[in-house]
Amino acid sequence: MNRNGLKIGEFSRLCRVTVRALRHYEKIKLLVPEIIDYSTGYRYYSVAQMQKALNIVRLKGLGFSLEGIRTMYDSETQRPSIDMLFIGLLGRQLGDSGAKVIKKVRVPVASSWNSI
Repeated sequence: MNRNGLKIGEFSRLCRVTVRALRHYEKIKLLVPEIIDYSTGYRYYSVAQMQKALNIVRLKGLGFSLEGIRTMYDSETQRPSIDMLFIGLLGRQLGDSGAKVIKKVRVPVASSWNSI
């Protein structure tokens, strides 16, 4: 690791994700390198981004699509919301017809659960 962060190859090895996959995640704006040196083309990832990369691998292992994973992530916290994980898992259990129904259901946010 240098002062800029982890090069794409280092990050790839640590997270057990191929460089090709990381470039694809960047292309679809799922996991964008923290720093891109446009003069050299080097991409640098922060240690903080490792958790997101590991979460992507886990969610893919559960059968989520990359598009589904991307929609789960809140851009401010860089973590999938519990509500979105719940909806995604429930939709997978119910199949396509259940997923259509779930998209129309509004799940209460955690802060309002005390009033339920």
